[in-house]
Amino acid sequence: MAPTSVPPTYRKLLADMLQSEPSRRPKADTVSGRFQKTEEFRTHCRGRIKMVSGIEGMKLLVAGEYEDVEHLGGGAFGQVFKGCHKQMGGEWAVKVVDATGRVGEKLLVGVRHDHLVHVQHIGKCGDYVCIQMELAQGKPLSAVIDECALAIMDGGANRLMESGAAWWMMEALVTALACLEERGIIHEDIKPDNVVVDEGSKGLKIIDYGLAVRVGEGVGEGGTKLYCAPERLRGEAH
Repeated sequence: MAPTSVPPTYRKLLADMLQSEPSRRPKADTVSGRFQKTEEFRTHCRGRIKMVSGIEGMKLLVAGEYEDVEHLGGGAFGQVFKGCHKQMGGEWAVKVVDATGRVGEKLLVGVRHDHLVHVQHIGKCGDYVCIQMELAQGKPLSAVIDECALAIMDGGANRLMESGAAWWMMEALVTALACLEERGIIHEDIKPDNVVVDEGSKGLKIIDYGLAVRVGEGVGEGGTKLYCAPERLRGEAH
């Protein structure tokens, strides 16, 4: 297996780890900071990931399977990275969440629709779950709306309405939600931040299925209050 670059932040940590347990030491080039990854060493690193806190620790975990890893963002339920898969190739989004939390993405494995981000694979890595997904191209709908609002405030036209973009976006959103409904799945957190738009190609993707539930499954977290359905605000199931 080819050597894998180790981020500078972790070179000393990994070196100290290897010095403390020489019997588990893989081959390493201490000058360049590159380690010959073995499955044993990878498993060992996963078990010690919590030694490195927060986002950087998750990034190190993702780097075991992906190259050119970048942090895209995240929130209370997990962090999202992008990277090129070392075996499959291509750029993917990778969401890392605590293994004890909810993983709504499980409901979307195998679901295909032009306007739904495809969930490729879900795997457990120590205390975390890593979710490999299609990387949506574009920017959040919230950013598009903000840009349009600023233009109107400056005396410009409402380009979303005049160009017809608002109509194709709504059509795409409704057909994607209909696809989920046909499969008995409720997204639970539809909002502009969870819709990615590429105006140039008229592309739209719904993202972030972390809170997704099946119809009749009961009352979940309910998503972002500002965008919740009225019955969810009352604490009732859909």
